[in-house]
Amino acid sequence: MTDRNPSAANPAATLSGVWADAWRDLGLAVRTARRQPAFTLFIVLTLGLGIGANSAMFGILDRLLLSSPPHIVDPDGVARVFIEKSPKGRERFSMATVSYPSFRDLAESRSMARVAAVATGQMILGSGADARAITASKVSGGYFELLGTRPALGRFFGEEEDQPPSGTAVAVVGHTFWTRDLGGSAAAVGSAIHLDGTVYTVIGIAPEGFTGDGLFAIDVWVPLQAGRASQPAGWRDDRGLRLVSLLGRLRPGVGRGPASEEATRLYRRGMEGQFFADPDDRVALTAMIPGVGPGGISEQGRIALWLSGVALIVFLIAIANVTNLLLQRASQRRQEIAVRLALGMGRLRLARQWVIESLLLAVLGGGVGLLVARWGGDLIRITLLPYMARPEGIDWRLLGVTGATVLAAGLLAGLLPAFQAGSSSLLAALQSGRQARTFRRSRLRTGLLLVQTALSVILLVGSGLFVRSFHNVRTQDFGFSTASTLLATLQFAPGTPMSRQDDVYREALGRLRTVPGIVTVIPTDSLPFGPTSAPSLDVPGVDLSVFPQSPFLNAAVPEYFDVMGMRILRGRAFTAADDAGGTPVAIVSETMAKTLWPGQSALGRCVRAGFVFDPAEVKQMPCREVVGVVNDARPRSITPEPQPVMQFYVPYEQVPPAPVPDQPAISGLLIRTAGDPKLQVHPVQRALQSYASDLLYANVRPYQEIIDPKMRVWQLGATLFTAFGGLALAMAAIGLYGVLSYMVAHRAKEMGIRIAMGARSADLIRLVVGEGLFFAAIGIVAGGVAALLAGRWIEPMLFGTSPWDPAVLAGVAATLTLVALAASLLPALRATRTDPNLALRAD
Repeated sequence: MTDRNPSAANPAATLSGVWADAWRDLGLAVRTARRQPAFTLFIVLTLGLGIGANSAMFGILDRLLLSSPPHIVDPDGVARVFIEKSPKGRERFSMATVSYPSFRDLAESRSMARVAAVATGQMILGSGADARAITASKVSGGYFELLGTRPALGRFFGEEEDQPPSGTAVAVVGHTFWTRDLGGSAAAVGSAIHLDGTVYTVIGIAPEGFTGDGLFAIDVWVPLQAGRASQPAGWRDDRGLRLVSLLGRLRPGVGRGPASEEATRLYRRGMEGQFFADPDDRVALTAMIPGVGPGGISEQGRIALWLSGVALIVFLIAIANVTNLLLQRASQRRQEIAVRLALGMGRLRLARQWVIESLLLAVLGGGVGLLVARWGGDLIRITLLPYMARPEGIDWRLLGVTGATVLAAGLLAGLLPAFQAGSSSLLAALQSGRQARTFRRSRLRTGLLLVQTALSVILLVGSGLFVRSFHNVRTQDFGFSTASTLLATLQFAPGTPMSRQDDVYREALGRLRTVPGIVTVIPTDSLPFGPTSAPSLDVPGVDLSVFPQSPFLNAAVPEYFDVMGMRILRGRAFTAADDAGGTPVAIVSETMAKTLWPGQSALGRCVRAGFVFDPAEVKQMPCREVVGVVNDARPRSITPEPQPVMQFYVPYEQVPPAPVPDQPAISGLLIRTAGDPKLQVHPVQRALQSYASDLLYANVRPYQEIIDPKMRVWQLGATLFTAFGGLALAMAAIGLYGVLSYMVAHRAKEMGIRIAMGARSADLIRLVVGEGLFFAAIGIVAGGVAALLAGRWIEPMLFGTSPWDPAVLAGVAATLTLVALAASLLPALRATRTDPNLALRAD
């Protein structure tokens, strides 16, 4: 007896038949897409933007919170070292840098197989007018062995090349630097490069994409001892000089907790006897994830998480929009569906065909999404996260996430149309009067529209809050002005005496005063948001031990307060008479005056200051007369500090002797320009770059650039929330337009009857626009409620505004209303052009 169903006995034949049907469905999907190019293009672009936004944010999120830096072997076994401090009266905080002696202390740990020190900054490549700054890491000899990285070419340096006092002048260059500056040739190994005036031999090329232990794109790695060979040798023994960050590789079977406890004991033992030591300090070991520290997720990490959620909302809006359009097309093809069902096509096969069409559109959208992710990710890194290196080569994780997003998009957008197609009533589709049922099914599309609108409200509220926060951060009063100010710092050849460096700075003062557009040039040693110092202080009649923070010291020439845009509130500013031979004087900040002498005048008071270890020695210092009170200037924090920050100023020539011998008196030049300081950067740099043989490089930048990185969190939130919110708003407008156009087209008979009964154009416009505004109002209310509920989670990231800011909520509601009005007008005008004769004969 023969089998009547050969395929049942032959699974291979069954599988072959399924694949054949799938290929035929795919071919039909391709032909359908070609027949409607405009529709297809819109769907692909919509999905591409939604998929691309998620992929771009995943790339950022992955680098910050999900992955360790690339090319680290067994990154779970490597830890970053932080020092956690709990000062009295202040919140707990952590420091990422320690002194070199503390590095030696922790290197004795038995819990860690190896400890490495890292100091990342700039080195000067080349000399003369062609010199430029590159990013360099000065690392201890065991750094590369600790990470487990292998070079692409040549070799890495080790402990033997990082021995005091000067190490060996060898260098490992980054892959990008190798291809860009050294020609990408194997002959680069063994070549010489000039760094900070010293000739280094290139011994190795780092693998592609390697950024060391962080996210920075590193150009070159050199031994720590060689990189600091020109510095006074005291840095190796000064426990108050925090120069390096530390990494440790845990021994097998040792957790971070026990290793932290041992490291804490070693650190505290090494700090015993230091007057600045805190017995409560502890060592914390954290994972190599860049966006996570001892206190949890960093501000950048929290913003990245929020923005990833925002990108997901954009993706859902795109899916809702595409689903709406596919439902509309399914309604328009009901006659075709009915014919196929009548000819014997199964409903499951029909639904599968719709899903394949949706998946094809999603795959095409995924291709667009990869481009959006690549360009968008680059744009985010360049403008908002410039410290983050661009991934080199193929990012397989990003491809995997994009592929999963494409599959999700295809299924989510295609299931509802497939269900509608598969559940179509054959009789209803073949009958002529289908208007009632078709219009009833549009309720699903209306629901999707409301979801789009509500999600758009959430994004726009977030955008408004971050824009206001960023505006508040930028426009707050820091107590000084950076509008027309440049800061120039000079880097000298190794071995240049400190006195010679001061002489070059003084020569530069006169040289720059002849540059057109320069108003004032003054020397500086300490500036807001720059290095600060807090000497020991004695104020007769005041117990300074009750204050959690010692006052900061600033050196100032007579022109300093004018250049910085600061105001003398009482008393006087410094004058030329306040020189080294004059009476010791000081000017105190308003907060210091109110804190130390509440309700009294600070003028004429005595302040003694000095960089001494024994507090008793301070009382032997000369008494400085307070001659003025100046307005407060924010010294280091972009946001107001919880405790008052006291500051005082002394004339430049009356600064107490430095705590470390042989330190330069001048560390930079503050330059006031007549116009936009950015236009003066290159003229000033040209004037400085090559006029002294022992000057390697002049770093000139607008002073505002020192502060801008501290605002980047709010800038990132404002920019991306606004971009995603605008995209969501456009999609919601298109979705509303589609729903109303669908409604007008399928209510043509009703419109014709209304016109025949005497309805005016204004009546039809009012009807259609009213429905659009009704949909928008429901979405605004639903989205507004959701935004209010989510406010408490976003509140810690805002500045100077409430998550329930009524002005923002009102602005979003007004914006959505105007957009809904604009999106409703075209369908409304189309309704007024309905021909009642044709509409009444349609059925």
